[in-house]
Amino acid sequence: MKLYVSSKSRATGTDSDFSIALPRPLVIRGKHKAYVDSVVLANSFYSIRAFENDQIYIREGASHFRILTLPEGQYNATTLQTALQTLLRTGTTQTGNYVVAFDGGTNRYSISLDQPGTFFIYSGELLKEDLAAWNTSAFAAGGPLIATLRSSDSVTGFVGSAILSGSQPIPIVAINSVNVQPYNQLFLRSSLADTTQVMTANGGSDIIRRIVIGQTPLNELCFDAHSTGFDSLDIKDRELNSISFTLTDSHGRTVNTRGHEISFSIIFLPVEE
Repeated sequence: MKLYVSSKSRATGTDSDFSIALPRPLVIRGKHKAYVDSVVLANSFYSIRAFENDQIYIREGASHFRILTLPEGQYNATTLQTALQTLLRTGTTQTGNYVVAFDGGTNRYSISLDQPGTFFIYSGELLKEDLAAWNTSAFAAGGPLIATLRSSDSVTGFVGSAILSGSQPIPIVAINSVNVQPYNQLFLRSSLADTTQVMTANGGSDIIRRIVIGQTPLNELCFDAHSTGFDSLDIKDRELNSISFTLTDSHGRTVNTRGHEISFSIIFLPVEE
């Protein structure tokens, strides 16, 4: 038995989180292996996603703390460079201008000032260790607190377990390279899954397929063919009238396909017991 699934033929939900209603019951008698075969979807995802990875945490001088929010959208290294520089220059207390440069040889950004001044970048990695200290120091006067980290450093490359400091004429150079590819891999989750068969480090137990995205450029079609017969689920003695599916990232967050469908097939093969 082979079942073809398209999110555009859903009964409820969105292209990222949907249920299908089967035209007739799918009856599984005895033990079967269920394989999610080739998956087709568009790499239409955003590099910077609102409320997820859109912020930069910076201090100017001794006590002026700023939370910069990048506009949501797709970026390349050049457009992200421009957006970052615009944000840094807007609302700054520095006497001069920030300058964001991109080194194509190392694929890294650097941030400098064209006039005397000092500035510091706090990475998400650092803030995870002491978020309360940042909130106490930065917003003691009653300003907004950082309730949930939305650091963009996995995209911009400004990571690290220590505060990154810069001054005129010494720039802050990103530790990692720019990475504007939204996702390297996604996970298809489903009500088909048997939670005793799947385990991930963050507790996911309903995954039925890993989807590799990283080799597909932005806005091109991703075709991920099934690579191994060992990546299957055991299903036994079930009657299916509807099945739900959710497309998530590696942290279990539902991803936004921006209105583009996801399609795949599921093969049910009987197994002799």
